[in-house]
Amino acid sequence: MESVMTSNKIVIAYAEEVSRPNVSMKFKETIQETKNAPMVPAHSARGPSPGFPNILGASIPEEVTAKIGLKPLKSNYNVVSRTSIACPHVAGLAALLKAALPEWSITALLSLPLLPLLLFWTILLSPIQAHGNYCKYASPLDIGLGHINPNQALDPGLIYKATVQDYVNLLCSLNHSCRHIIKNL
Repeated sequence: MESVMTSNKIVIAYAEEVSRPNVSMKFKETIQETKNAPMVPAHSARGPSPGFPNILGASIPEEVTAKIGLKPLKSNYNVVSRTSIACPHVAGLAALLKAALPEWSITALLSLPLLPLLLFWTILLSPIQAHGNYCKYASPLDIGLGHINPNQALDPGLIYKATVQDYVNLLCSLNHSCRHIIKNL
């Protein structure tokens, strides 16, 4: 994260000093001295939803939220990376996957973030870290369902297909009132 912030300062300084700044980008290429493990950002929610404690959500890695949350030049507006920032990424990925795999149901696509989590515990040399007051190895409550992996999602090997009735059965099994369910959706 520190190297990203240093790079940002260099770019901002260049843009402020030059009358007509020019930039180019190379796609599908990573230029980096070291490969760091993904990190769960400090502002990321932890654990399950208070309303539905048996259901975990997905997490968006630090590399994505750090780039989106950058403050534009000469602007008082600052994007804060939270779920509202992650939502367009997840929705966009779901749309791309639905276009690539039109025979899949929406519930099959919704099950995809579950799968990369299984890989995280097998990567012992580069474990995921949780950023907060201090850095530590991330637990399942930090990671949630796992970080999104678009390439793996195209061929996950295993998906879960839930129906509307499956969701109704889940909500009924919790014995919550209609008011509680609506409040926590």
